[in-house]
Amino acid sequence: ASGGGKSTLIQLLIGVYRQNAGSIRFNDELTEDIGFEVIRDKIAVVLQQPILFNDTLRHNLTLGGH
Repeated sequence: ASGGGKSTLIQLLIGVYRQNAGSIRFNDELTEDIGFEVIRDKIAVVLQQPILFNDTLRHNLTLGGH
């Protein structure tokens, strides 16, 4: 739903935004205790506006990653 906070939640989960109140938990474990690197490794983000590079299909699918 539009305005439901989905993008804000993702930004909080990957550490782009910092929360100023409350907490986010996975199975009763705080995100601060898990670590943003672990969370980033476990989730995927699909952007609403596609970005394609003039490169190989592999490069576009992995955004230059491995």
